[in-house]
Amino acid sequence: MPVECGVEVLSCRRNGAGFALATSAGDWSGKAVVVATGHCDRPLVPCAPDMMGGPLTIHASRYSSPAELPPGGVLVVGASSSGVQIADELARAGRRVLLSVGKHTRLPRTWRGKDIFFWLCEMGLMTQRLEALANPESARRQPSLQLAGRPDGADVDLATLQGLGVELTGRVQGIADGAIGFADDLGAQVAAAEVKQARLLAEIDRFAGAARPMRREPVRVPSSHARRLSLTDGSIGTVIWATGYARSFDWLEPQALGPDGEIAHRDGVTSVPGLYALGFRFLRKRDSNFIGGVGTDAQAIAAEISLYLDRNSRQAA
Repeated sequence: MPVECGVEVLSCRRNGAGFALATSAGDWSGKAVVVATGHCDRPLVPCAPDMMGGPLTIHASRYSSPAELPPGGVLVVGASSSGVQIADELARAGRRVLLSVGKHTRLPRTWRGKDIFFWLCEMGLMTQRLEALANPESARRQPSLQLAGRPDGADVDLATLQGLGVELTGRVQGIADGAIGFADDLGAQVAAAEVKQARLLAEIDRFAGAARPMRREPVRVPSSHARRLSLTDGSIGTVIWATGYARSFDWLEPQALGPDGEIAHRDGVTSVPGLYALGFRFLRKRDSNFIGGVGTDAQAIAAEISLYLDRNSRQAA
């Protein structure tokens, strides 16, 4: 199959028996279309940069290294995978780092001598389907794991960041009068993550037949933490928003979208004949947006496309 690099699809509309696509490389047509743009698409920043005053304000997708940031402390907003990894690198580079912590998922990189994903896969958790879960909507909103693919296999989480001197505070609550405010919820957020972690690690221990419990370094919730931080006194030179991504499908056939603006589908098959989705979170199972999980989904979608094209060719004959 030919691959066209650096081509942007500007619109995709249903047109008779197929689809008309306007692209930066000209107009195309197709009998079937697979939307595989990825679960992470448009960087999400919850406030306009001009609200922040003096500091450089960037999304995590624009961060590359500590050396490229201006002098001063760094506020990292968001404690999922990107947030903790960026905070870790900045702290190791000698920067003062504050980490604004909201809802997060904490797990060790390794457990019982195996990578954590070994256990998640062996226990069948990565292939769980959405309808099999007790709280599907909560699962959809689950933050990415606080993990890093370091060669030494070391953990990168709130406890290890505290060991590097990273200051923890609550989630961002508002920006006004040259300052940013934080909620007094750090303890609650940490406790919720600890409960989930303990529950899953206990499940792994039962699965592994482990008789002896293991302990992890706890996150020490400070007795007091920043509730308000000045953005104008020069102490903070950079604010990095590790706040995730949103998706925008304004270029796509409108009938394929649900009320929330997301692609409406069942197992990757939309209500628009010939239009399919691939690579999105919980498309068919928990690992549908993981490199290791998209392959089986792709096989299923390919089979659906083949049936659709065969059926259309018979009708045309």
